[in-house]
Amino acid sequence: MGLFSVRSKNEQVLEALRSAVKEGNLPPGTRLSSVRKLAEELSVSTKTVVRALEVLAAENLIRREQGRGIFVSGRSGKEVFEVALTGFYSNLTRGRGFDFLCRIALPPNRRPDFNFTIRSLGTAGENRRNFEIEMRRLAESLNLDCLLFHAPSLGEEELRICMKLPLPVIFLGDFRAGVYPGVDFSQVTGDNVRFGMAAVRKMYSLTGQHELVVFSGSQEHYFNRYACDGVFAAAERLGIRIHLLEFPRGFTSRFSIEEQNAFLKSELQKMNYSGVLENPLLDLGVGEPLDRGFSMLGHPCVIHSAEPAENGCFNFFQTVNRQIERLLKNSTAHKKFCIEMDTVLKKRRSGF
Repeated sequence: MGLFSVRSKNEQVLEALRSAVKEGNLPPGTRLSSVRKLAEELSVSTKTVVRALEVLAAENLIRREQGRGIFVSGRSGKEVFEVALTGFYSNLTRGRGFDFLCRIALPPNRRPDFNFTIRSLGTAGENRRNFEIEMRRLAESLNLDCLLFHAPSLGEEELRICMKLPLPVIFLGDFRAGVYPGVDFSQVTGDNVRFGMAAVRKMYSLTGQHELVVFSGSQEHYFNRYACDGVFAAAERLGIRIHLLEFPRGFTSRFSIEEQNAFLKSELQKMNYSGVLENPLLDLGVGEPLDRGFSMLGHPCVIHSAEPAENGCFNFFQTVNRQIERLLKNSTAHKKFCIEMDTVLKKRRSGF
């Protein structure tokens, strides 16, 4: 560990030790040399080394064990690991995506050696200015070993802030804009095109109808855009005509209930007058607002919701757990994992 910089010796020692840990030169479980020996190796005072070790301990990169010494943090030194799942409040309360992710903390998905904490960060609009402060406070207050973040609620700036935290971070689901270039991150998500294709195929096998109404969130969102690519690809192969109702960006988080109701009533009335609503209805994730819209029209219908099958969910959570373990062993091991989930259709009656 060489010290080649014009920075102060305190900063040089801290950065040299931090880099050795994060880059895997000092793997988890490694016992560090004594303070005196580290000072000799780095040609600095023992006081400088002590200060650096205090910072690394606060960042959860090292741990002190009474009577044994100082060790690099990792699986070999702990029996239970602290993992947090978080995201912005608007996504937590109005999106089914976060509700789904919370199931990682419940059997059979939960691993006994992972202790999960679920925490919101307030609404996106209020908290983005203080995002970095909030994230560091969360990591430090819970003494976290790993952080899981609900990816759809993050922009590129927040992503970069997360990657600067002194602990492994895994993003679950798709970012709103897709992949952010130039950032090395760990992500577990699904294959959205296959998801959309599977939903249409199942709907066709169920109804045999050659026209289908599909309700989707804004195509500006990566998940919706790619899922609809799958919808149209499957429809073309099967000879099905698709009527797509795209909901505006931020419909369930930024629109007031009055604005939502006005949009729903207007758009559904148009489809109702043209007779389109007589065809099978497929919901790709809009959820409750759609039910409310049909109730306002007094239009009795059955909506089929496309959702991951139970075996697909289990595979997803198992992959997340394996990635947590992988990053605990080596915090620089970033890799994107795409999970193919089997798709099921669930009936939802509205407007009765």
